[in-house]
Amino acid sequence: GKTQEAVGHWEQALRFKPDDVEIHCNLASALLSLGRIPAAIEHWEQALQIKPEFVDAHNNLAAALLRLGKAPEAIRHFEQVLRLKPNSAEAQNNLAWLLARLTSAEGGDPVRAVTLAKRACELSDNQVPMYLDTLAAAYAAAGRFDNAIATAQKAIELARTAGQLQTASEIEAHLQLYHEGRTARN
Repeated sequence: GKTQEAVGHWEQALRFKPDDVEIHCNLASALLSLGRIPAAIEHWEQALQIKPEFVDAHNNLAAALLRLGKAPEAIRHFEQVLRLKPNSAEAQNNLAWLLARLTSAEGGDPVRAVTLAKRACELSDNQVPMYLDTLAAAYAAAGRFDNAIATAQKAIELARTAGQLQTASEIEAHLQLYHEGRTARN
């Protein structure tokens, strides 16, 4: 719980090992938790200069870039995660969610989002409520509201069965949008 103190220790560790990818990533995570997003991004970028194939750094960097509204850059990093780890359900889901939520002018692609989200669901045997929620959002973005409704209902049922009541509640809010003919980005 002493994140600021940890930042100081990670910074000191970098003075001794400036090319240590793990230190850069740990420091980035600590900075992010303090809300220092640009500084966190800088350290994930440094980690990727040292080790360009580091999947976790690409994934975390993409998420941080999204928090700054830099969707095109985030998409590039999520794409890189998929190139490095093509059977990652998490990576499929993350990119699908982003592509489903963005407008086409922002880089959104509902058709591709459906494909990616279906793959994430397949890789997880259709047992992860959040992945099904992403698939429902992708269907809605593609104008396939009947599919979105059916998929969201399945996701809610799964979440409730797993005791994930907060997740079920969030998906129910999305379901209401689909019943109204709206997407999760409206």
